[in-house]
Amino acid sequence: MHVTPMKAVASATVPLGENWITELKWDGGRIQVDVGSDRTELRSGRGTSWTTMFPELAGVARHCAIPVVLDAEVVVFEQGRPSFARLQHRFGVASPPASLVEAHPTHLVVFDLLAADGRPTLELGYRQRRQLLDQIVSAGPEISVPPHLEGDGRPWLDLARQRGLEGIVVKRADSRYHPGRRSPDWVKVKVMHRQDFVVLGWIEGRNSLAGQVGSVVVGVRDADRWHVAGSVGSGLTESMRVALADRLRPSATVWDADAGPFDRAVHWVEPELVVEVRFAEWSPQANLRHPVLLGVGLERDPFDVVREPISD
Repeated sequence: MHVTPMKAVASATVPLGENWITELKWDGGRIQVDVGSDRTELRSGRGTSWTTMFPELAGVARHCAIPVVLDAEVVVFEQGRPSFARLQHRFGVASPPASLVEAHPTHLVVFDLLAADGRPTLELGYRQRRQLLDQIVSAGPEISVPPHLEGDGRPWLDLARQRGLEGIVVKRADSRYHPGRRSPDWVKVKVMHRQDFVVLGWIEGRNSLAGQVGSVVVGVRDADRWHVAGSVGSGLTESMRVALADRLRPSATVWDADAGPFDRAVHWVEPELVVEVRFAEWSPQANLRHPVLLGVGLERDPFDVVREPISD
């Protein structure tokens, strides 16, 4: 069973009222886990098999009382906090060597229940799904069901700021699960200036990087067109260059004729690859200031990528 993930709407403010449940936002990769009676299957949001990519998660079945389908994040922790940079070492590596697993061990943070004992739970309210989740899944070295906060979520937004976390997700307590939809029943509020962008092109590097990717031109979807938000070279590692070279497909289309000016020619590419970028702020011209590339190769839908608000 594979269910296209439900998605949250971005907001700069926390929705108020008693009928909301707040969770911390985990800095990882969305993953669906199908725990059967004899095998555990891991899949990306688009249904790609990730089972061999994270072999250390095969044992999560022993922490589930019955067969289940779980909605979760796969994360790598560093000093008690999720590290997106360390998780990057694990993406795209099928059947990783033991040394890589040991250096960057993954953990499953479970936040929703999509099916229990072969029966879908999508029509149940979120509070009911969470209650069942707590009854069925027990914590272990490789899996956890984090606590949540009922009612006013603002204290946890402050907690996210204090701990240097990405933000929070606030969910309507009685909401059903809407597969594949970005629903206002789920609201994400970020405290860090970082978000997904789509790679729309690349610019050649200088000197030893001549002929290679020196920076990527990134953008967001804006009113059914692509808006270039600038170019990002900082944070681009050799492994990222390799990933980009393998995955970027040239395009004859100039996606944003008003972009730039750039100091070198832009090689436009098909808008298929989503990356995550940290930045200082948006300029009045809707360009990124001091952007840093955090990760390459996340399996997310480019047409979902829009400019996201940041909480004050």
